[in-house]
Amino acid sequence: MATRGYLAFPPSSLPMLSYPGPTLERSSIHLPNVPSSRSDHNQSDVERLRVCQSERIVAEQSEVEWVRGGGLLRDASGRRDKTRTERVLSGIRLREDEQRRVERWERYEARWRSVFGGSREPLTFFDFPWPLCNLLTEKSIDGLTTRTIGEFLFESVGVLGSSATRRERIRCSLLRWHPDKISPLLRRVVAEDVELVQEGVLRVFRALKALQDPSARRLSQTTRE
Repeated sequence: MATRGYLAFPPSSLPMLSYPGPTLERSSIHLPNVPSSRSDHNQSDVERLRVCQSERIVAEQSEVEWVRGGGLLRDASGRRDKTRTERVLSGIRLREDEQRRVERWERYEARWRSVFGGSREPLTFFDFPWPLCNLLTEKSIDGLTTRTIGEFLFESVGVLGSSATRRERIRCSLLRWHPDKISPLLRRVVAEDVELVQEGVLRVFRALKALQDPSARRLSQTTRE
């Protein structure tokens, strides 16, 4: 079966799209502010620019969907453009990876809202929203290290559309995991898990304090606990 190809718009009808880095950035044209006193000719130029910008956005979206489905991009002459195809693929992978990071953080926040909601149901060790990329499957706090906690807290910082900062994540997490603040939850923990949960909370809090210290944070990025 022949490989599918995507024929790009010829240069005479639409400028070639450019992807300067691994991420996909939509082409943009900074349009001048056109006072009402400008001539009809200038207004027509601005309108053409707007139309061109809209067409480029649609073309880029079409390319992304084509490559996502396994298609191969072609240049204006119809030749296979493997370099540009791989560039688009890299951007797709990056966006998908960032989406997974954001979704992990959103699930973490949802678990906090759940345990701090109006319910007074008893809590077990596994009900606690431990700050880790992967949910704990064993009743052990060995996985709660400065490194693993830091990886989770900061993995979604800096993704496209996020305004969160490392300092903000640490500050909010310290307030959330402070032993005094979290005591209402500890009173709901079933008797058999109380001791382990308390140890886990203290371990998380100590890790957050370490991450707050710049020298400790640099150390945690290069060594394992």
